[in-house]
Amino acid sequence: MKASEALSNANEIIQNRGAIYGHPRINQNRIAVRFSSLFEQTVTDSQAALAMVEVKLSRIQETPSHVDSYIDAIAYLAIALQLQTEEDEFYV
Repeated sequence: MKASEALSNANEIIQNRGAIYGHPRINQNRIAVRFSSLFEQTVTDSQAALAMVEVKLSRIQETPSHVDSYIDAIAYLAIALQLQTEEDEFYV
């Protein structure tokens, strides 16, 4: 698979999941709240997305040929970047 195809697939996943789960800040914040409770320390929404990248990397280590894990990791990394850098227009 070409890198551009992987990026295109990741973008499609982000768009599809956005239609289901809403803005990534909402869903990743929910995950962050759960992680914060579990680990008894504050986890941000972008850190929650990075934790999901780690889950996908662990799966890739076990099954390197499973394409979906790569695509999901790319998507979560893009979401982490968005949450870390976007202006918070969503809540305005």
